[in-house]
Amino acid sequence: MDSLQFPKIIGKSTAIRTLLDQVKIIAESSSSTVLIYGESGTGKQLIARGIHAAGPKSQGPFIELNCASIPELLLEAELFGYEMGAFTDARNRKKGLLELANDGAIFLDEINSLSVNLQAKLLKVIDDKIFRRLGGVDKIAVDVRIITATNSDLKEAIAAQAFREDLYYRLHVMAIELPPLRDREDDRFLLAQHFIDRYNEEYSKQVKGLSESAISLVGSYSWPGNVRELKNMIERAVLLESKDYLEAEDLSINRRTGDRDEIEQLLPQVPGKTAPQITPTVLAHDTTANDIVVQIPEQGVSFEDVERRFLEESLKMSRWNVRRAARLLDMSYDTFRYRMQKHGLK
Repeated sequence: MDSLQFPKIIGKSTAIRTLLDQVKIIAESSSSTVLIYGESGTGKQLIARGIHAAGPKSQGPFIELNCASIPELLLEAELFGYEMGAFTDARNRKKGLLELANDGAIFLDEINSLSVNLQAKLLKVIDDKIFRRLGGVDKIAVDVRIITATNSDLKEAIAAQAFREDLYYRLHVMAIELPPLRDREDDRFLLAQHFIDRYNEEYSKQVKGLSESAISLVGSYSWPGNVRELKNMIERAVLLESKDYLEAEDLSINRRTGDRDEIEQLLPQVPGKTAPQITPTVLAHDTTANDIVVQIPEQGVSFEDVERRFLEESLKMSRWNVRRAARLLDMSYDTFRYRMQKHGLK
């Protein structure tokens, strides 16, 4: 498996080399099913795409579907398609994703969210390579590699009768477990620099890399959100900072995870740095004191006032750039604008 087949896989650790060796074997096999395990943010989608790209059906389509994002009835229609008149709004025939993925691959993320009823239908597709559209009578034959992923323990789901044991064993013929970022040795630094370079180009910045304090923090932190957390944290820091090297306090890991105890333990290890003072009376950010301070009066305060204060402070810090302010509070742009309008902020 060379870097051309996996241009987005960054890392030289033993864990990632072992993973890519497994992926190469699985990609080149004739197995019609693959199961990818991994914590959230470890890159399951990326590995699924790589398996397809390096496999015998690489010239065919690659279709993705998150099973947790669609209600069961709609999910069945998406997977298997439907005939005209199959239900109230079925005015035309529609091909399902399995049919569209024929001679290619379909990636079903969060497979544990699939209902037991749909699990049975998926098992039939794997075993017989045929299915029927909703409301249809004709059998449709498909030759498709089914790649699934989960961050849950499927054996526990089997014990709870939430996942079919026979489907589990069919999916588990070829299984891969992605290592969390905390087990990838120095890969976190390679990834951090990769994301710095990427967002330098995207936002027209000139950040050169991480300072010693930032390197110490990145190396010590456990990264519960894995590569996705590192990526988001670097993007925010590059966007908001104009200095040559990112410092530990620029990374705002505590803002993204809420894991204050861990950050307070890590920052004192960085020479010349002290941990942010976080108290029960926190509301707004004082950049000069490196504190987050606002007093809650003894009689209490409405959450509406608290929310408005957070919005105002983030807008001030970002010089009223709404997108930057939204990132400071880890909100989407649309959500932030909605809350601005709710509080009459313009």
